[in-house]
Amino acid sequence: MAMVKNPRFHIVMYPWSAFGHMIPYLHLSNELAERGHSITFILPKKVQSQLQHLNLHPTLISFHSLTIPYVDGLPPGAETASDVPISLHHLLATAMDRTTDQVEAALRALKSDFLFYDTAYWAPPLASKLGMKPIFYSAVSVAAMRFRAVSSVTYCLSAAVISNTLFKRTKDVFSTHSTTWPLLSEPALSKNQK
Repeated sequence: MAMVKNPRFHIVMYPWSAFGHMIPYLHLSNELAERGHSITFILPKKVQSQLQHLNLHPTLISFHSLTIPYVDGLPPGAETASDVPISLHHLLATAMDRTTDQVEAALRALKSDFLFYDTAYWAPPLASKLGMKPIFYSAVSVAAMRFRAVSSVTYCLSAAVISNTLFKRTKDVFSTHSTTWPLLSEPALSKNQK
């Protein structure tokens, strides 16, 4: 397929900081870039060098680095789920949630059309506030997501660690904020429909 010279849409990708999420997002980015769209991929600093070789369209796909903030108990330098045992993933999730200001600043500067996200429960209202369309994209099956949500709630109930944040995260991950949407291609979506 011939590349389109002028990008039609600018899309931001913000997946969970795990290679099983970031790699499918980068594959999707390559497909969208093949169709002429420009992509900004938001990811932790050290991950960029690990994913750069998978970027098939460096003129259309750029990386924007995040600084993962300190969270008490998270090992220094931990930026991905691979850097910590599963028992500490909740700390990484907290750190990723604390990147909201960085993500918002990037989105304001980029003036994008769409924001793809998977676990950032705060992404839909942020994208909407900035005039972007939030799109929930998951490389994980619905059954696995439901199992994870139920397991998380069961664990937290048994540990008596019930908080509004947990229920907000569980609710928003499966909320109606997400959009079912085919790959950006004509006539699926025109710039005037956004």
